[in-house]
Amino acid sequence: MKKTPAPKIILKASTKLIFEKATLHGFFKNRNDKFIAIRVARCVNLNHLNILRYYNFVIYSVFNYYSFADNKIFCVILLADLIFHVLEL
Repeated sequence: MKKTPAPKIILKASTKLIFEKATLHGFFKNRNDKFIAIRVARCVNLNHLNILRYYNFVIYSVFNYYSFADNKIFCVILLADLIFHVLEL
């Protein structure tokens, strides 16, 4: 008797949905279907350590929320890259 392997279920997180939610929370602007990172005004009065803690909290929250997805690392790295681009400004 031959065993057939069970099909692997692949779940992928929608990066567009992640960026749309982040846009609603004020992290990005959507211009011509391109997401552009903007400054977060609520972090202006924080010191550097607290700003990094805040952004790390946001990134880890996204990572935790999409922990079931197969492309979670890609989503978090993409989000982190765009968020930390703002910190360089």
